[in-house]
Amino acid sequence: MVVHYDSRKGFIIIKNSARPENEPDTILRIVGYSNGSGRDAHLVRSTSEPVNLELLILGHLRVLAGLSRLAE
Repeated sequence: MVVHYDSRKGFIIIKNSARPENEPDTILRIVGYSNGSGRDAHLVRSTSEPVNLELLILGHLRVLAGLSRLAE
């Protein structure tokens, strides 16, 4: 599994060699927003939905280990 950060575009690309070839790489975008005390940031998919980073990494590690992406 390779994680690449593109600082110019603010993208994080996760390449997982254990994934089937028909599945694309995971591309996340860093989005900043203001909150009451300043600014914060979170990761979003291309559809602008927030990403739970812990579950995303766990899913990739399960694929690398040869397990199902979802816990049973």
